[in-house]
Amino acid sequence: MQRNADPNLSIRIDDDVAEVGSFFGCDVARSPADGESNASSGPGKIRAVRVSLRWYTEGRGDTDSNTVMTVELPVDEFGMTSGRVELGVPGNGPISYDGSLIRVRWEISAQTDIKLGFDQLSTAEVLVVPRGGHGLYDRAHPRRVQ
Repeated sequence: MQRNADPNLSIRIDDDVAEVGSFFGCDVARSPADGESNASSGPGKIRAVRVSLRWYTEGRGDTDSNTVMTVELPVDEFGMTSGRVELGVPGNGPISYDGSLIRVRWEISAQTDIKLGFDQLSTAEVLVVPRGGHGLYDRAHPRRVQ
């Protein structure tokens, strides 16, 4: 089932390319619509916003995935939050790869945790390159010949 994105949540990623061993920096903010309340303790209450960095494989054969880091931002009584998040790319993590048999993709996701409801999820694909590759790669390795 496809989950909807939270219309009240905004994420600004500093750079959608990072080298292994570095990090992705993000500014996260959630501002509820005017007059919207988060005071109830029942269904529909916004409990937190979780920002994650994960990689996954696609293609022929077995698939694999791993969430390498998750940061949870608490919300106030109105369901509002804001903060700076740095999601570290492991030094031994895979680089983004787009081959004919397998693809390795990285994404940053932001999940609005809703009590007893369907969580809202937003995702953005990012690029992880080898050390010294920032500025050289603008798409997943291997570079396509044009």
